Amino acid sequence: MTDEGLYERALALSNQRRYRDARPLLDEAAEVEHDPERAARIAGTRAYVLTQLGEPSAGERICREALAMPRLSDHTRGVLAGQLASLLSHQGRMDDALEAFDLAITQLVDDPLAQANLRMNRSVLYMQRSELDAAAADLELAISAFRDVGQPVEVAEAQHNLGYVRLLRGELVEAMSQMASARPQIAAVSVANAAIGDVDRAEVLREAGLVRDAEQLLASASDAFGRERMPQARAEADLQRAR
Repeated sequence: MTDEGLYERALALSNQRRYRDARPLLDEAAEVEHDPERAARIAGTRAYVLTQLGEPSAGERICREALAMPRLSDHTRGVLAGQLASLLSHQGRMDDALEAFDLAITQLVDDPLAQANLRMNRSVLYMQRSELDAAAADLELAISAFRDVGQPVEVAEAQHNLGYVRLLRGELVEAMSQMASARPQIAAVSVANAAIGDVDRAEVLREAGLVRDAEQLLASASDAFGRERMPQARAEADLQRAR
């Protein structure tokens, strides 16, 4: 198998969530690859796979080593920084993750779609830190970028998240309006997507004192998660109903 073939096979296994099968192929590909750009791509996938296998420290080390490689394009460096930001986010290391997001967005000036996806992810961190103006700014820029490239589903998802920022600000009417306007496009993608959005809408209803409506929406979402075989999401919806 060629060096590129090793990586393509490993990437396919990773996309199938067969991380243990992908790992040895990625290790072998990393050993034989000498092109900096391809080596960086392999490193990013290795970092992701190791994180999924419960080795986030090793994943972070590989990402940082790849970022330090010379002769990388700005785009590749931005992609790696974005992967590092995601890894750090999942570890709860918000300051480090924001630093990586900043680097990634700066490096990807030639790829507005990638920037928009990163802004979506960074906005979640800002919400967790109660930096709501920063979160809203990221989402508004993401909406603009998604519109420019004709991605209506992503526009709707960003609008929904902007509605969640409104919820956190206590702007309940605006929050419900934005989430409701985004729902048809989101629901058209999948039953699961619709249910995930409905859990957020239920939170707005509850904050507005419409407890019965919120419970009905959560019950519907729980049923949808059950049909889609998403036990964790169903348990979270049921927990919200029990509060």
